[in-house]
Amino acid sequence: MVNKLVKTLYVGEDNKYYELLRNNLRNSIEISHFINDSISFLELPMKNYEVILVDGEYKNPLTIIETIRNSYTDNYEPYIVLLITPDKFKDIKKMFSVRNYPDELSYKSTNTTHLKNQILFSFNCKGEFKEKVKKEQSIISGSLNKDPYGKILFYLFRGNFRGKLIVESSIDKGIFSFYDGLPFDIKFNRLQCTLGRMLLRRGIISEEDYLKSLELMLQKKIRHGEALIELGVIKPSELIDFIELQRREKLLFFFSRDNGSYKIIKEDVQPDLILPKVDMFSLIYDGIKQYVPVKYLEEKFLPVKNNFIALTENFPVYKDNFPFDHVEKQFIEMLNENLQLVQVLEKTELSLIDSLRIMEILSLCGMVKFVNDPETAKNLSAAANPKIIQLKEAILSDYAKLENKNYYEILEVSRKATADEIKKAYLRLVKSYHPDKFEHLPLGKDIMQKVSHIFQKIQIAYDTLSDPSARASYDEALSAPDLKEMIDKTEAIVNAEIAFKKGEILLKKRKYNEAEKFFREAVLLNDKEPEYLLSLAISLLFQKKANYDEYDIESRKLLEKVIYMNPYFDKGYYYLGIHNKLRGENKEAILCFKKALSINPDNKEAMMELKSLEKF
Repeated sequence: MVNKLVKTLYVGEDNKYYELLRNNLRNSIEISHFINDSISFLELPMKNYEVILVDGEYKNPLTIIETIRNSYTDNYEPYIVLLITPDKFKDIKKMFSVRNYPDELSYKSTNTTHLKNQILFSFNCKGEFKEKVKKEQSIISGSLNKDPYGKILFYLFRGNFRGKLIVESSIDKGIFSFYDGLPFDIKFNRLQCTLGRMLLRRGIISEEDYLKSLELMLQKKIRHGEALIELGVIKPSELIDFIELQRREKLLFFFSRDNGSYKIIKEDVQPDLILPKVDMFSLIYDGIKQYVPVKYLEEKFLPVKNNFIALTENFPVYKDNFPFDHVEKQFIEMLNENLQLVQVLEKTELSLIDSLRIMEILSLCGMVKFVNDPETAKNLSAAANPKIIQLKEAILSDYAKLENKNYYEILEVSRKATADEIKKAYLRLVKSYHPDKFEHLPLGKDIMQKVSHIFQKIQIAYDTLSDPSARASYDEALSAPDLKEMIDKTEAIVNAEIAFKKGEILLKKRKYNEAEKFFREAVLLNDKEPEYLLSLAISLLFQKKANYDEYDIESRKLLEKVIYMNPYFDKGYYYLGIHNKLRGENKEAILCFKKALSINPDNKEAMMELKSLEKF
């Protein structure tokens, strides 16, 4: 039970039922009425409701549940209970999808005490899960004054980010979904970003055509692009190009804003369609060249005009990816001299504003830094030398490869190598990887630590293989088939557990299709664990669309195997009961729930299911 009143909302128009809930549950919940209290869906995230009861007889309840979930774009969703009559249960169950699937089902005709216990018990369970999610979910927020929009785009792109970026400036709000660093879905709250407004603004359609297309949209309930095609204003072949142009306008929009806020929400998003191609370098170039306010550029760069320009490792990596013209490239080559900003501005053929725009591109992408003296600028720029970058990559590659190598492989000799061959190999490698060789180079502390680690591994390998007694013991351990088999088996068990835990996270998010893939991997690696088989069965069970389809049959077989492997596993009987219930085989379901309770009398889910079935 919870210690405080659970803040609850009733969504429905059955005032008698609402009063029944309010009067009987007043000691457990603090309840509001969605209609009577004139609450809108947009207000829900700010109202902090912990439980929302959706009446199955009010309008289209599944659409309402989906709308509720969509209202919580960057917030934690409340616990959603669908109150439904038994006669409608079977029909509505077939229409559930991931976004409209309630957290709990409750028969509307059940007694209020049972409903109260059902809500509070299940809410407590979800509360613990939500607290865990809060700790695991990564949310970064900040202001556009400190982190410009272009900088955010670049670092999300560079980090292969998956999740959502929410940007707000004044009354404008954009929600960008990213997959592997590229935006694939963009939602805006402003009409100016709609397809029709964009075509009107560019003179592609007239005011008259625009109004006619809006009327046709309403009349035929079709998309704006379809309406424009039907009117003959645009051709079908042009629509894809116009939609791509609209997407680019949306992506460019916030370059003009130097005030506002942003949120970066890391989550596992999956695009439904093929990802649209986005040239991030071209986008940032155009955004800064066309939209960044002049005042912002002057306020940012003129205070550091006497500072010296240092190049970073990003400079040689990214400078050729931007569509700079000939004069702009000359400006960029000048930066290799580590001059003061004011000196570069005086020497270039570009105008002051165009020069500052180029500096903004380089600054946002972390390609330049401003320092106080020329010596520091030269030292930092030395690390940006392509040869130094290439050397760092080679060291990192060798460091990664060492982890899976035995001592012979580290020294690059065969298992039959003589003592003399081992010594020659050691001396050759020591010359290549002695830390003194790299001390004078601008590699950084992290790379130097890896050099020391590689050198230590080489030293340990040589010390072992150059000692006949130590080498014999090492060879014996290396050749032991039992040891290798044990290592392989341990790795399989660990990898299976990792896959299972990943699947569990997705299962809790009701991403059954994605969870199935990880559970199958876990079962493939370790098919002796009943919990892995059960989880795979659950992921299939909630994907089934009809009785005796492939998901239904496979989940049934898995559940029966789970019970065979562990006859005392109450969860196995519970989910077999759920499987029977979804098939409409209520007698068999009751037997399964009773069996689960006989094994574990505290299985509350089985108890609730049994009570609901025995009552009806």
